[in-house]
Amino acid sequence: MSEENLTILTVDDEAVIRELLHSFLIKKGYNSIVASNGKEALHFVNEKLPDVVLLDIKMPEMDGHQICQSLRKVSSPSKPIGIIMITGYGSLNNKEKAVECGADDLMEKPLDLYELMYRIKVWQEVRKIKDQMERITRYAYKIRQYNKE
Repeated sequence: MSEENLTILTVDDEAVIRELLHSFLIKKGYNSIVASNGKEALHFVNEKLPDVVLLDIKMPEMDGHQICQSLRKVSSPSKPIGIIMITGYGSLNNKEKAVECGADDLMEKPLDLYELMYRIKVWQEVRKIKDQMERITRYAYKIRQYNKE
């Protein structure tokens, strides 16, 4: 999985943030899609299957924690979605809620775009390791089955 084909969904109700992240991610070689609310986000997750979701916490109707929980329910265990929550309110309560709802990471606004790049790359490496572990586990299982025969 290279940067060129990694798809990142940005979910934020602030148009300026969406456009900034969209432009930055495209410049860095990622496929980028944007959503302004939870309903759009869930639609795109089902349709576009993003690798990473950048998810604002404070949004009208459905907040980031609720969206994160919904994403975890529809995310495939064989292709997990990396969820990086974004907040302008870096309280301990928000951090705890982010972990409880299944987020992989949390960043505070204003975002350091290069720190964001680093965290996306870390998620990409973690997913590669998980994929390798799954393949090794399946292979080991097949070997055990073969040896039982």
